[in-house]
Amino acid sequence: FFCFCFLFVYVYSWFFLFCFYITDFYFSFCIFCSVICIFVLCLCSCSSEPTVGLKYSLLPDGTYQVSIGAAINEEKIVIPSEYKGIAVTGIAINGFRNNEIIEKVIIPKSVVTIGMSAFQNCKNLKSVYINDIVTWCNISFSSTLSNPLCNGACLYLNNELVTDLIIPNSVTKIEKYAFYGCSNLTSVTIPDSVTLIGN
Repeated sequence: FFCFCFLFVYVYSWFFLFCFYITDFYFSFCIFCSVICIFVLCLCSCSSEPTVGLKYSLLPDGTYQVSIGAAINEEKIVIPSEYKGIAVTGIAINGFRNNEIIEKVIIPKSVVTIGMSAFQNCKNLKSVYINDIVTWCNISFSSTLSNPLCNGACLYLNNELVTDLIIPNSVTKIEKYAFYGCSNLTSVTIPDSVTLIGN
């Protein structure tokens, strides 16, 4: 709603400027509206509210794992870091398997395990968003098809496309399949701190 309102003000301001008043003050006002509008639209497009309809199930350690549930028609999947005040640490076996609607998935750093074939045949999944490369390197992927990158998706770190990846010194191991299928990597710099790299 707010995005629509700001867009309306933006369009109306410029229309009014060119049709009626061409003054320095009004021109400055239009520029100001343009900047605010672009900022608000960016916030709207990057909204990370958890996807409604996801299914949560308790794990033996008392945390939650997530699967597609009733969110089968959502193009954007936002997995929350918590559900009912409890950490979401896993994505279930076959969690999103065979869903050809999903185009984008946002995975929080609370997720440490992803079950077998969780993203198998998610053919339209093109973007995977994370906010912590250290956590990503330590996720336990049960298989190649557990990784949401497996279908050729691009990896984004803090909303920036990852092309030249520099692994930080705090990483001591890179779990198997961590970058399997990642289509956008052109180079990877691995520090001496890394002593184990999985398949």
